[in-house]
This record gives sequence, structure tokens and C-alpha cells, in this order.
Amino acid sequence: MLKKIFLNTWPFFLIFLLVFIFFWKFFLKGLLPIPADIVVGLYYPWLDYKWGYVVGVPVKNPLLSDVVSVIYFLRSQAVDILKNGSFPFWNNYSFSGYPLFANPQAAVVYPLNIFYLLLPKSVAWSLQVISQPLLAGISMYLYLKFILKTTLSSLFGAIAFAFSGFIIIFLEYNVHAHAIIFLPLLFLSIEKLFSEKRLLWGVIFSFLLGSQILAGYSQITFYSLLALLLYVIFKRNLQLTFSFLFFSLLGMALVAFYLIPAVEFLGLSQRVYEGSQEGLAFLPWQEIVNFFIPDFFGNPATANFWGEGNYTNLVGYTGIIPLILASISLTRVRENNFVSFFFYLLLLSLLLALPTPFSSLFQEIKMFGLGAASATRVLFLANFSISILGAYGLEMLYKRKLENRRFKVQSAEIIRILFLFMAILLGITLGVFIAREIFVYYEKSFQYHEESLKIIKTWETNLKVAIRNTILPLFFTFLMVITALLMAKIRKIEKVCLWMVFVFLIAELFRFGWKYTPFTKKELLFPKTPVIEFLTKQEKPFRILGGDVIPMNMWAAFGLESPAGYDAVYPLRYAQFLNVVNGGKAGDSVSRYGDIKRFDSPLMDLTNTKYILALKYDRSGRVDQKGNISYKFQLPKFKPVFEDKSVVVLENTQVKPRAFLVYDYQVETEEDKIFKTLLDSNFDLKKKIVLEEQVSGTLREGNVRGVSYLEEINGNSKVLVNHDGDGLLFVSDPYYPGWKAYLDGKETKIYRANYTFRAVFVPKGKHTINFIYEPESFKIGLVISLASLALLPGIFIYGAKKFN
Repeated sequence: MLKKIFLNTWPFFLIFLLVFIFFWKFFLKGLLPIPADIVVGLYYPWLDYKWGYVVGVPVKNPLLSDVVSVIYFLRSQAVDILKNGSFPFWNNYSFSGYPLFANPQAAVVYPLNIFYLLLPKSVAWSLQVISQPLLAGISMYLYLKFILKTTLSSLFGAIAFAFSGFIIIFLEYNVHAHAIIFLPLLFLSIEKLFSEKRLLWGVIFSFLLGSQILAGYSQITFYSLLALLLYVIFKRNLQLTFSFLFFSLLGMALVAFYLIPAVEFLGLSQRVYEGSQEGLAFLPWQEIVNFFIPDFFGNPATANFWGEGNYTNLVGYTGIIPLILASISLTRVRENNFVSFFFYLLLLSLLLALPTPFSSLFQEIKMFGLGAASATRVLFLANFSISILGAYGLEMLYKRKLENRRFKVQSAEIIRILFLFMAILLGITLGVFIAREIFVYYEKSFQYHEESLKIIKTWETNLKVAIRNTILPLFFTFLMVITALLMAKIRKIEKVCLWMVFVFLIAELFRFGWKYTPFTKKELLFPKTPVIEFLTKQEKPFRILGGDVIPMNMWAAFGLESPAGYDAVYPLRYAQFLNVVNGGKAGDSVSRYGDIKRFDSPLMDLTNTKYILALKYDRSGRVDQKGNISYKFQLPKFKPVFEDKSVVVLENTQVKPRAFLVYDYQVETEEDKIFKTLLDSNFDLKKKIVLEEQVSGTLREGNVRGVSYLEEINGNSKVLVNHDGDGLLFVSDPYYPGWKAYLDGKETKIYRANYTFRAVFVPKGKHTINFIYEPESFKIGLVISLASLALLPGIFIYGAKKFN
């Protein structure tokens, strides 16, 4: 009995063990898998301090800045709101406020967020990161074991997938891989539905799809559904195809309470008008070499990356060992439907990632915000396919001498493939080496031409990186050749050789993963400095601008609010408002970087921005504690109120209150006229606002005895008003569908004011105005989700039976 249990469970224990080894720094040293070194090692005010290091905190991988500038604080804020007994609908820390629950990266109701409700945030974050390769490995093993029926090959594919390049690159983002881990289980449930013909597996598919959607990366869900649809079509079973479509819709309906607000948010955001970032939407053709040699163009973690664009968009690496074995499996692509499907899926992923007419069509459609997305996100399907084909190839390698038509393959075929890989890598190495020698030769020829010599030296250095990073893949390929030869000649050591293949796989993937993944001390995760202490002690409400000090969103970790922000999705109207603040036009191109750079703009004062942070520089432009702040901060309305080392806190003396009363307004419906009016020097922003429709009540100027803005949890706010006139209460919180205002408990209309903010009519007297975010999209989605759940009992009862 115990032996049977062990034989069935030991692969899971091995996956657990490998994950433990990969994250040993967390389990044995208490270091966190989060790039907190970026905060204290790159940015002020933290950079003024050494944090226990001699020359400051070294930064392992600066490319992961989104983790600490967006994702970590979104999760943290959602958890804090939940623990305070509210639902996290709204984020009031960036962009003057924008949706939180509908923001995909927040993944508010993702099932694995349970960690945050039970543990400290830093530990919960770490366990959620660790769960990604663990669950990816387990889910892939279950799928492959069902298909291949054998343990070792299934385990090989599981390990290759769990620590593949895409998962490792986005491991600490804690978003992408959470969506990916459901993919093998979705394929498994389709197989079960097809083979057992029980509707129960369709319901399981729906829950898995819903969980993938809640994980928060819609682009991966989109590509997953595309792959699954092709999978069921490939099986040429019309009933299965219709079942797939039905249960896919059911899965979406089950999470409609999230999906509808998310779609609404996307439709109202800058994302659908935004182009791809960093000028790189596709995988450059030369980057295909990364499938063989992951760091041919260097690595940002070793500060020698010389490739084109962003490293995270270029990695299709699954390991040279899985790639070799996948090549072996392709010898059966014409006679095995399983192999042929994943070969075609691999080709499709490359067609979508590379700059082909097919991929350009997807980019032009701009559906679901794909026009602003990197096409290379589809490379997770390449990793998935190579892992599966590699597992099948290992099965063929191990069973080549057995009388099994499914896996039978000649040793000569295997050796030819292995030597082909050797030739490819040797050819790349030799070509790069010759190129480097040519540059060395020309370096001597151009020693008196400074510019030419600089270019030559740069190329010489880059090629040296390429040669050095080719050695290890070449070494592993050589080991595979030797191992295959031994397996062909000495059958007694086949199992030993088979386990050696596992050792090679783990060695190359762990080496790649450890090189890229940072671990940092808990103490470095958003520590306070005197500047931050000063700001957090000031009377609220107010907003700040990081200026050239605190970078985007990092103020949120300390409960500070800002009109600026950085996120993949935020309201388009607000992005257009920021364009005008910065001296442009509302119709100019928009970006996920929503900063304010024109500090002299009167519209900046309107956003309740009271404090601005500035650095001191010497005459040569270097940060200097004895220097002066930049000219752009030297405005009459700014006065220094606090100073610590290199950082100066400036107070904006012309800041407008978060909420104030006006007794006059102007109606404009065209955006150009709205902003022309707001920027008119004769238009007094303290006494007048611009609306887009007439107010139902009549305004009558009176004396204002008091306006108090009281913040509450989840962005909801309360304003106390006392005046003897009939006026408009202006609040510099964004106008967005779902916000409702209650005047003394009775709902009152919210007007869109000054293009993107709010205003309500307030009659004379003492009043309390409550602003509460109650999105209709959530309510509609909740009804759909509950209705979908009501269908499940019937499906479960009927699903116990087989359908024909």
C-alpha cells in the first residue's frame, strides 16, 4: 500500500523539492523574492542612505521596477481595504483616483490571494511567487501523465515548463505565470471531457478558465483560449467543439462580476488608444537565437544586455535540453496527431511573436488593448509546446529499442539531430568569434579615428558577451550527445543516463533562473526616511508629486496620494487632462506614464497637489547635498518647507483645496473649448468651473462658513458644507461611472467638472455629501455570475452521466 502511494506521489514531492531548492534563499535565509533593492538602490530619498552597505545597495535586476512601482502596492492596497471590512473597488493613491477592483494587475479576487488574508504581506507575496513554478509543474505533470502514461517523461516536461524562460522572466511580477499555470489543466479537462464524455469535466474547465481570468493577465487568457479552440478543432469532433464553446462562455459568466467592470474600465482607458511601448511590439528575427542561447545578447542582471528593445520581450528560452528532445519528437510529426498539434502551436506562437503579416494584423485590430501590448507575450505558448514536445522526445529516446510503434525511433536519427544541434551552436560560436577577430583587426586600423574606434570597441565587447554565453548551451549539447551515445551502446546504464538528462535540465534552467531572479532583505522593502516621515505627518487631504525624487506610485506604499501615476490601464479622460497640464493637447498620444512635468501650470494647482519633491544638483548636473534644485522648481509659488540631505520638499502656496464651493460655471461640450477656457488667464479657477451640461438648480452666491473633506476607506469620501448660498461643490476626484453622491442621505446628480473631475449642486445650509463608488457594471456582472452558479446543480446532476 505504502509502496503504491509512493510510486504515485514521488513526482509531486520531487517538484516540491526543486521549488524549495530554487527558492532556498527565502526558506533558509529569509530573503524575499521581490526586487526591493531597486527602491533603495536607485531612487531618492532612499539613495541618500546606505542601508547597511558600504557604498549603497547593489541592484541585481533593474528591469523589474514594475514589480515595486505598480503590482506590489496594488495587491497591498486591496488587502488593506479587505482587512478593514470594505471591498476594494477604488484606488485613490495614483491618477487622483482610479478603479482598483477592475484593474487586472490588482487581481483582487484571485483565489491565491488567500495568502494575504492569513499572513504578513511580504510573506504572502513570497509564497504567491513561489506557488507559480510549483503549480505550473504539478499541472503540467498531470496533463502529460494522462497523455503519455509514463512518469519520467511527464516529470521532465513538468520541470521544463515550471522553470521555463517566460515563467522565470515574469516570476516576480506575480501576475503572468499565475495565468499560465492553468493552461495544462485546461488542456487536461478538455481531454477528460473528450475521453470520458462527462459534463462534470466541462464544469471543471469553466472554473479553471474563470480562475485564469481572475489571475489578471487577459492577454494570456486570450492566447490560451485561441490555443484551446485550435486543440478541439484539431480533434475534429463537432460535439466537443460546441461543448468547449459552451463551457468557455460559462467560465466567463461565472466571473462576470469582475469581467464586466474590467471590460468597462478597458473601454474607458487610455489603453485602447495607446501604441506599443518602447518601440518594440514584435520579436526581432535575430532574437530567435535566444531559443538556443538565452543570453546571447547579454542579460540586464549582469549589466551587459546589448539586444534590441526590452529583455522581457525577447525570451523564448525553454532550455537547450528540451529543445533538443523536442526536435527528436518532430521526426514523428506526420504520423502522430499529438506531436503535430504542438508543433503547429509552436509555429503559430512564433508567427504571432515575430514581425509577420499575421502578427501585424493582430496589432492593428487593437482588440482587448492588444495594440498596446507586446506580441511576444505569446511566447509562453512556445515554452508550453517545447516542454510537451521535449517530454515526448524523451519518451522516444528512452523507448527507442522497445517494440512500441508509438515511440520507436532509430538511434541514428537521434544522433543526427544531436550533432545538428552541435553544428548549429558551433557555427554560431565560430561566426561570432570570427566577427570579433575582424573587429579586433579593425580596432588597430582605426586607432586614430575616435568615433570609429568607439563603435568597434563596443561591438568587440558585445561579441565577447555572445561568445561567453554560448559556451554553456554548447556544453550541455555536448553532454547530450555523449549521453545518447552511451544509451545507444550500453543498455544497462540507460536509466542512469536518463537521470543525467534530468540533471542537465535542472542545471541549465536553475542557472538561468538564479541569474535573473533577485532576492532581497525584508528591511529594504519601502523603508521610511525623514522626507517620507515629514510627508506622512502632514494634515490630509493633499497630493504630492515625486518630481525628480520618488518615482511613479512608490508614494502609495506610505499612504500618500498623487495626481500622477503609472499603470497599463487608467481613465482616458484623465490621461488627456495630463496632456494639457503638460502643455500639450488633449488629443495628443497617451501613455501609461501619467506624470506632471509642467509645475507652472494652473491646472496642476487644481489637482490638490500641495507638496513637490526636488533634488539638489551641482553645476555639472550631479546630485549634490550642497547644490541647488533645478530651475523648473524655482517658481514663486513654491517654498521649501523641509530638507534632508539631497532632497528638498517644496510646498505649493497656490494649491487648491480638495473640495471647494463655487457660484458660477460655464458650459462647454467640446474638449478643445473646455481646456481653452480653463487655461484662459481671465478664468478664475477658484471661483468658476466648466461643466458639460446645465445645472438643474439656480446658483446664488453666499458666504462660505466651511468646507471639510473627510477621506474614508476605499476612496469613498464625505464632505461637510456650511454656506448661505446655492452653489456647486467642486471635488478634484475623478468623474467615473459608478460614483454616486448623497446629499444628506438622498442621491444627487454628479456633474463632470473641469473635464475630468466632479461637482454637485449644494443648496444653502449645513449639509453632508457622501461620495460612494457603487459600479453598476459590478452589479450586472454579479447577477450574471449568480445566475451561472444557479445552473451548476443541474449540470452536476446531469454531468454524472455520459453524453453521446
